[in-house]
Amino acid sequence: MVPWRGRLSFRQYIPGKRHKYGIKLYKLCLPEGYTYNMHIYSGKKEARIVKAHSHDVVMKLIGGLLFEGRTLFTDSFYISVPMAEELLRKKTYICGTVKMNKKFLPSQAKQKQKRGDIMSFENRSGVKFLKWTDKRPLCMLTTSRNHECVIIRGKNDKLKPNAVFSYNDAKKGVDLSDQMSSYYNCLRKTVKWYRKIVIELICGTCLVNAWYVHKKWGTKRLKILKFREKIIDDLLMNVGNASGEVIIPKQKKHFLSSYEGSARKTRKRCKECYKRLANLKGTHCITNRAKKSADVLQ
Repeated sequence: MVPWRGRLSFRQYIPGKRHKYGIKLYKLCLPEGYTYNMHIYSGKKEARIVKAHSHDVVMKLIGGLLFEGRTLFTDSFYISVPMAEELLRKKTYICGTVKMNKKFLPSQAKQKQKRGDIMSFENRSGVKFLKWTDKRPLCMLTTSRNHECVIIRGKNDKLKPNAVFSYNDAKKGVDLSDQMSSYYNCLRKTVKWYRKIVIELICGTCLVNAWYVHKKWGTKRLKILKFREKIIDDLLMNVGNASGEVIIPKQKKHFLSSYEGSARKTRKRCKECYKRLANLKGTHCITNRAKKSADVLQ
C-alpha cells in the first residue's frame, strides 16, 4: 500500500494495513526480496482477462514464467482449485493457504481435528488439499510433487508438514521487499498521487532490487543505508569533472550603470530575467519579479 488520503477513484481502504488508505500494489517477489513484477490496482473498471480479479492478477504477474516448472506461493486471496488446475496444465506449480469456505474443496475440510492431526486429499488433476491442526486449523492447496503432506521434523525440532516449511520459507519475499523499502523512506506529502507511485518505484522497489543484486554478486557487502549513500555519491560525481570535484553552476551577475534623469523613465526590466521567468512561470509572474535597472550588461 502506497499511502494516499486524497480523492482518487481507485483508492483502497484496508483496515489490516499500517497505512489503511492508499494505492494498492500487487508484487511478485523472490524469497530473498527481489521484486520480479508489479501491478498497480486501478479499480473495478480495469479489463478482466478471463475470470475473477485474483485470477487476472496472478496471470499478469506470472505471465512470462509459465511452462518452466516453477512453484508459485500465494496466500488465500489468490489460490483456488481452478487456478491450481490451470497452472498445472501450464507446467507451473502452486502452493498456499486456502479458506475452508472456498468452492471445490472436499467435504471433510470443515471437520474438527485434534492438535497434531493431519488429513490430505488429491483430485484427479493432481491438486492436493491438506488440513493440519496445531494451535488452530490450517488448510493448504498444493500441486508440487515435493509436498507429500506428511509431518516432518524441521529446525528447532518443530513438527510440521513439509508443505508448511516450504510455504514459510517462500512467503517472506514480499514482506522482506516492503520492509527494506520502508527503511529511509522518501515519500513526502504531495497533492499528486502519481508522484508518490514514481517515488515508491524508484527510491523503494528499484533501489532494493539493486541492493539485492549487489549483495548477491557484488565484491563488497554493504548495508542498505551505506548502499543508498553510495548511489547518491556516484550520482553527484557524474555532475563533476574528471578530477571528481563537483561543479556548481555560476549564477549570472548583473552589472548596472547609472543614468541621468528620472528613474521612472530610465528603469526597465532585465531582458534575461524576463525570458527566464516567462519560460518557467509564465508572463503573469514577470511584473513583480523581474529585476528593473537602468541598464543591464551580461
